Amino acid sequence: MHNDSVCGIYDAVIGADGNFYLVTKDGLDGDSRLFKMDAANHQEIWSVAGGFWSSLNIVMTSFVKATPDSGCIIATNHYAYGDYEDSEIKKYSGGGILEWTHTMGGSPVNNSWTNDIVLNASGNYYVLTTDHWWSAPDSLLELDASGSLVFSTTAVHGDKLFEIAPNDLLVYIQGNSANNDSIVRTDLAGNLTWAFQDTHDDYSLAAFASTTAFFCRSDTLTGLSVIKKIDVTNGTVLWTDTLPFPYISAIDATSDDGVIVSIGIHPLVWWHFTPPPLSMNGGLIKIDSSGNISWNNTFLFPLFGLSSIKEYSPGKYITSGTWRSSNYFQYEIVGSAFVATLDSSGNGVLDSTSQMWNGDANDNHLLDIGDYLFMALASGATGSARDTLPGMVFYEHWTHKNYAVNWSQSFGNGVNFKHADLEGDGIINTSDLNAILPVQYFWYSSPLYCRSEPGNSLTSSITDFMLIPEKDSVAPGEIMRFYIIAGSSSMPVDSVIGIAFVNDYDFYLSDTSVMNVNFYNSGLGDPATNLFTTTYHYPGQMFTMFCRTDHVNAIQLYDTLGVIELKASSNITSPQLFNLQISSFYALTNSTAPVLFNTISNPIVIDPALVSIKENNVASEIEIFPNPVHNKIFVSGFRPPADLKVYDSFGHELLSDRVTTAGWEMETLNWSDGIYYLKISSAKTTENLTFIINH
Repeated sequence: MHNDSVCGIYDAVIGADGNFYLVTKDGLDGDSRLFKMDAANHQEIWSVAGGFWSSLNIVMTSFVKATPDSGCIIATNHYAYGDYEDSEIKKYSGGGILEWTHTMGGSPVNNSWTNDIVLNASGNYYVLTTDHWWSAPDSLLELDASGSLVFSTTAVHGDKLFEIAPNDLLVYIQGNSANNDSIVRTDLAGNLTWAFQDTHDDYSLAAFASTTAFFCRSDTLTGLSVIKKIDVTNGTVLWTDTLPFPYISAIDATSDDGVIVSIGIHPLVWWHFTPPPLSMNGGLIKIDSSGNISWNNTFLFPLFGLSSIKEYSPGKYITSGTWRSSNYFQYEIVGSAFVATLDSSGNGVLDSTSQMWNGDANDNHLLDIGDYLFMALASGATGSARDTLPGMVFYEHWTHKNYAVNWSQSFGNGVNFKHADLEGDGIINTSDLNAILPVQYFWYSSPLYCRSEPGNSLTSSITDFMLIPEKDSVAPGEIMRFYIIAGSSSMPVDSVIGIAFVNDYDFYLSDTSVMNVNFYNSGLGDPATNLFTTTYHYPGQMFTMFCRTDHVNAIQLYDTLGVIELKASSNITSPQLFNLQISSFYALTNSTAPVLFNTISNPIVIDPALVSIKENNVASEIEIFPNPVHNKIFVSGFRPPADLKVYDSFGHELLSDRVTTAGWEMETLNWSDGIYYLKISSAKTTENLTFIINH
């Protein structure tokens, strides 16, 4: 359940139809709410408001009890500052229809709160009430199945009730600084069979069964909790256990005559705008009928521990709590309620449930471009869909955390595949990748591996990733091409399965009508068969990704992966340096091991002077093809006569030729793979171009 606040479940029961009734408390806006949840698909069937907080009033649902007709009954307590307290008992049908309301008022229960409701043997309801203003006695009421008052007495009072048999009750009475906590066995006239007393503590609890009662007292000063089993026949203590936990949120008597204990903070304890004071793991302890610990489990998922525990059928338990769903950009505590079922050993999906951040596929607590590669690596995998269905507005994918149970698959670094399921539908596919592409601020996350950005020195021990311009200079309005090259002839990439990178550039120097990436069939893979490619463009920024889909690494990679095309703005009036800077970079192997590169991007000069030359037809558009070159290069589009010179990447002149025809070709079969520069000079112009030889 998403509540976008500090929200906890403080009561949960199973209805006669097998579905669950839950009561939540919201710590930020103070609301409480009653939910009915489908036990099969874990979705809300219906819900109603159960209370609110304001500056002068508190209305709060205290608990929920199931009724035989698959409905439920709740109590809402109302406190008005400086005025009065009262309470209402409400009966809801299994379909969520309010059937009747009984309002406390008149003798003998003026200004009362309801502490507990129990269905008795006659099919009526016993109601325990407390007067917080001390103007009327604490009382026990009996309401019939339609909510009418049948009987009331001030002889019985307390905080928790259990009917052993008609006219035979167990009552827990919470004390105060002057009085001990008590459990008594009494009839309706207040005649006691026995009374058990123990030192009062604000965190005392009781649980009942037909033959035994349990009392638990937590001491936050010593950090210990004491739990005692009491024989309901005579009130004697059968055994005492000391537990090394200062916060016990709930206990419940179990069908095997033992007790189960939840470790955490019950949200009802904490008041409006006051979240619990500390975070803790959740825990469950099962104690058998002899006082021995059968098992104990710790759960990392809850934020403030577990807030409730109930045995809803023999050997099956339901528990609940709060989990952190806060975003990474704010500091306030933001949480939502969760509920989970467990087996007889306390195991269930809660064992492997953990918090996650939608889109943080590599679980590094950072939204970065590596998340795309992890999603692509896991593409096609399936697992458990999340109970928290999508339906948030789009940007909340990036501000709110979610939760999920583990899938059977994990990445090589141990991160579970569930983190890559952004949509939460139980399958990782292109819709997960497409869902995150349009989020602009995604790119502003710090890159994990970004080596040798402009101004940084190169590292000779690792290979290069380069963006090499086709030309050193272009005219305004001309297409600028940057070849994407991974590896080098002297140091190819040993092993890689995916590469993702982000480019930043001055969009005022470009024309947004052309922003393309053409992906090549290369040593990394074939886009038509085994290479997933994607790109997203935003003025001033572009994202590009390559990832093999066959889960096989490319070996000894040195190739041109594609070409980026941008159009120079036609409005440039003075020479401008256009730099397609690599601002974020991420590469990895199929085992998710990172692959490091020197990232290199050479600039292009946008020169308006080239426009007048072309307008006078002194120079024509020059084209090199193919590029990359395998065995032979062809150059066309220049005006002869012209001098052609070829240089290697170190600036050494390798060839010089005087050309008198309108085209030129050269065999490259015996040339080494690499980057080369071609200089074409004619009477009134000089062009510098780049080509790549890749056999």
